[in-house]
Amino acid sequence: MKKINLYIHIPFCQQKCCYCHFFSVVPDNQTVISYFAKLHQDLKSYRFVATTIYFGGGTPSLVNPEYLKELLEHIKKNINCEITLEANPQTITLQKLQTYKKIGINRLSFGLQAWQNKILAYLGRQSKLRDFLQAFTNSRKIGFNNINVDLIFGIFGQTMEDWQETIKQIVNLNPEHISCYGLEPNKLVKPGSEILDRQMYHWARRYLAKKGYHHYEISNFAKPGFECRHNLDFWQGKEFLGLGTTAASFINKKNLSKQELRERKLFLNLRLIKGVKIYDHKVQIKYLKKLKLITYKNDLLKLTNKGMDLHNQVCQKLLG
Repeated sequence: MKKINLYIHIPFCQQKCCYCHFFSVVPDNQTVISYFAKLHQDLKSYRFVATTIYFGGGTPSLVNPEYLKELLEHIKKNINCEITLEANPQTITLQKLQTYKKIGINRLSFGLQAWQNKILAYLGRQSKLRDFLQAFTNSRKIGFNNINVDLIFGIFGQTMEDWQETIKQIVNLNPEHISCYGLEPNKLVKPGSEILDRQMYHWARRYLAKKGYHHYEISNFAKPGFECRHNLDFWQGKEFLGLGTTAASFINKKNLSKQELRERKLFLNLRLIKGVKIYDHKVQIKYLKKLKLITYKNDLLKLTNKGMDLHNQVCQKLLG
């Protein structure tokens, strides 16, 4: 059977956070039952072996773990399948963690976002720092040894000192993976200064490198061997199946022209720090090198530090 990466969207949240751009709803019990019944029905339509499984949201940790258990029992998996669960610290209990471990979930991704409760409140987060610390500590007690922490910078009112405290305190906890995302502003949350945003990003890159975190993708840092396999496969253009509302799939290159496939591959591959092999676009490459946005040697194109700040613009130039 086809080997594929599986993404399952769980769109349920206690409430909508101000900064979130993903689809989510506050559920009632019948909605949850009906939703998971539909997921089981959709699974019957495909024959595959999952190489990675990623429960995203929404807040997958909000629902009863038995729903996740029943799904995992119906999915054929590789022996070493990476199974990630996104978790809101406020929804985590010791009992849930024990169940997650028992049913095969082996990677947790905690959405902390900031160390300071005042910033969490500004973002509309119900969870507090104490919720995260308890969830993280209990996860270690249960035996989880592959944990990611999501962080956000460039928030209105967030100082460099706030950001540095956040990064340093998280590093002291020694998670295996750290994701650092720039705020995507909307009508409810304002961005901070653009200059400060870039200063925060580049400071985090330098500090995390000193602390042994490999910068392998524009927003992601990991200890050696703990890169997120699911997301790596996505950025490398491998096939994936998405189940659940708003989830997308990429299977057999369907519905995409050669040009669209080319653009997709370049856009995703260029997010990886290791770069991408390119054999054409010589005029554009010469121009981008002159601007010091890229390096290009032996057909391998990589973004410079400056280029990482302008990833989208570099892709647009390469694609004409």
